Amino acid sequence: MAKKLPGVFLTLVLVLGLSIVVLMGLRIVDVDGEVEGNAKRLDGGGVGVSISQCRLDHESVLVALDSSSTSIQKTLRLFVYPVTVDPYHTLAIFKNADHPDKFLEAAVRTAMLKDLRKHSEPNKASRIKSQANITPPAVLDIGAYTGYHSVFLALEGYSIHSFEPFKPSFNLAVCSVFANNLASKVHLFNFGFGLLDENRCILQKPSNPGQNVIDATPVSECPPDSIVEVKRLDSYLITNNIKPYLIKIDTVGFEFNTLITAKDYFAEFPPTHFYTEFSPDDLALQGVDAKEYLNFFYDLGYLIEETLVPGFLVVKGSREYKDILNTRVHLHAYRV
Repeated sequence: MAKKLPGVFLTLVLVLGLSIVVLMGLRIVDVDGEVEGNAKRLDGGGVGVSISQCRLDHESVLVALDSSSTSIQKTLRLFVYPVTVDPYHTLAIFKNADHPDKFLEAAVRTAMLKDLRKHSEPNKASRIKSQANITPPAVLDIGAYTGYHSVFLALEGYSIHSFEPFKPSFNLAVCSVFANNLASKVHLFNFGFGLLDENRCILQKPSNPGQNVIDATPVSECPPDSIVEVKRLDSYLITNNIKPYLIKIDTVGFEFNTLITAKDYFAEFPPTHFYTEFSPDDLALQGVDAKEYLNFFYDLGYLIEETLVPGFLVVKGSREYKDILNTRVHLHAYRV
């Protein structure tokens, strides 16, 4: 009997400890990355979404993490549009759920993580210092869509300011953040950025909400579910005293209109990295010449390379420069 007491005692201690955790309302994550316990809501820019409602309203998929990930989680749960609504992204997610190296712009995420890790761990000496001595980089995800870039980066420990103006996509991002217990890492906001603080009309693209684009339709003629809020980026950064280290932006041609208000701010507090979608056709639909968008970076002293061809610089006036003026490509602008 005496030999069994330690085991019984240990069991009682574990049960008591678990009860205390639950009573304190701490978040408990199960093997699927679902949030349980008393933390039942996530405030995403003022909008609360319950995990039970996420499960009822949306489909989700469990995605494997790359072996190089530093996260203690081995999988993450992403909430996605039904295949009938967004066949492009949803089918790609399900197809590559077990192949993170091929999962939706994986090369872009790999490049961003590499740059973020350089900032956090510039050399061996920094790796043995207390994390308290390392200033965490500020990361902006502008045009977050359903949040998969934000979730991946947050799982690596980075704090993300994530912006998605289209409410259905924003709700999916909130659910993904919530399901992976990342509310303290991902700060989600249901607005975009533009030239003015105003409401705009977003053109919904059938079968690919990821290509929804802000257009010139007057708000008075816009369907209610297509009206979105935009703010000036410079005002947001100044008000919140944010000096970004890395900005990822994909706003389907609205990139220049998003960034231009903060040009003077970036001249004083330049982010080290921009990762941007570059589509001359989409920019033209917003009345922006592709050269004007590239000049935004050149004027601020940035070097530009194709994200998928690192080290191969796009020098203004070069053949490569002329080639990308007619090509949809992903670009990395950076300062050394």
